[in-house]
Amino acid sequence: MRNSRQKRAMAAFSAAVVLAVAALALAGAVCGMRQRAAACDPAPAAKDALSPAAFLPAAFGLCGAEAEAGGGVQADADGFPVVDWGYWQGVNPSVVGWITVPGTSVNGPIALAPASDPGYYLAHDVYGEPNLYGCLYLDASCAAGGLLGSRNAVVLGHNMSLMDGGMFTALARYADASFAASHAEVLVQTPDEKRVCPVLFASVVDASKETARTQFEGDADFAAWYGGQMARASTVLRRETPESVVTLCTCSYSRWSNERTLVFVGK
Repeated sequence: MRNSRQKRAMAAFSAAVVLAVAALALAGAVCGMRQRAAACDPAPAAKDALSPAAFLPAAFGLCGAEAEAGGGVQADADGFPVVDWGYWQGVNPSVVGWITVPGTSVNGPIALAPASDPGYYLAHDVYGEPNLYGCLYLDASCAAGGLLGSRNAVVLGHNMSLMDGGMFTALARYADASFAASHAEVLVQTPDEKRVCPVLFASVVDASKETARTQFEGDADFAAWYGGQMARASTVLRRETPESVVTLCTCSYSRWSNERTLVFVGK
């Protein structure tokens, strides 16, 4: 009898170990990004790493950012999700905008990353809670201009294709010309403004060889940088040079181990 109980206990322990190892492998595959500008650098470990006791609940109890309490479900007359800005800024004063890509799962709030910890939202949700899902966030270097006022406003989010396909997972598909053409508009809004933004082009880059760029010396500097980015694009929908862009950045898994898909959106 004792041997039978011991065998069952050992089997349960072995199953728990296998589950924990599988969860760790899965989380490791969900890249830890600190992506910036038209390039993305590998990130240092987040300050508030999850404890072993909190890891499994966080890995398997992930929550999406677009809660009904804060809007984002119903659309207004212009097709924009109705956002309760009072709710979101009460939840987190760093929430600066909302992004929607019609026809995909991309639909949620954007928080401004803190300058003191630019990778904070890689491992924290929009409520500031430790969460492997992270949060869509605006790069800390864009604080002065904000989401719609920066020359290159960089918005980052995880690719959750190994989990539920949420966050910025859909962006990895913009390397496909037919997908890009059928999802050629992005809805961007802030508490003060709403814009229908055209997708300009998308590229896939090796993040280990890229450098960040969010600041420019003037129009010529920006145009030269922009032209260089477009020259290596996987998909181009528009060739004119805009005055400013939003660069949407996520991990992808087609060419390099440290790969990013960048979607450049006009404002």
